[in-house]
Amino acid sequence: NKFAATVFGKSKMAVQFVTLCYLPIYLGHLRDVQFAHAMALALIWTTAVVTFLSAVPYFIRAGTLLWRPGADA
Repeated sequence: NKFAATVFGKSKMAVQFVTLCYLPIYLGHLRDVQFAHAMALALIWTTAVVTFLSAVPYFIRAGTLLWRPGADA
């Protein structure tokens, strides 16, 4: 498979999972806790960055497949 899951994609999934488990707890019970707010922001930004970075290898792979001479359409 030319686009099998990579360690970057699997790492992204783990970070997203942690963030999505934390946010309902934060929103439901910890909104007034300063540390919890900082943790929520850190998780959201980390998720965004890791998600973006995990896409880079796929774009590189797609580019090499698309721009290769004689590539199948």
